[in-house]
Amino acid sequence: MPVLGERAVVLGASMGGLLAARVLADFYRTVTVIDPGSGFFSATSDFGVISQLDTVNICVPTPLRKTKDPDMSYIVSACQQIAKYFHKEKCDGKPFAGQRRWQVFPRR
Repeated sequence: MPVLGERAVVLGASMGGLLAARVLADFYRTVTVIDPGSGFFSATSDFGVISQLDTVNICVPTPLRKTKDPDMSYIVSACQQIAKYFHKEKCDGKPFAGQRRWQVFPRR
């Protein structure tokens, strides 16, 4: 898709705002979401920013296969991209409330 500009901003991080940010990300290099109640969010397609972060939360679809088990390919793909940039010393094994039993650990 053609890039229309460098930066775009969306006010509001509701479902509509996040959807708008996702669509704008196809046309702008950087999309920032500002939510007046909770600060701001920044969106990018550059996985390199992961090296500067303290945490990575994976929120990708896990559709059911015909066999009714979850298709984990989106999670595997996300983990492969994250592994290129996330540093082992930043990994933490502490569970969070509501966390599933399985966890993603760094590749050795």
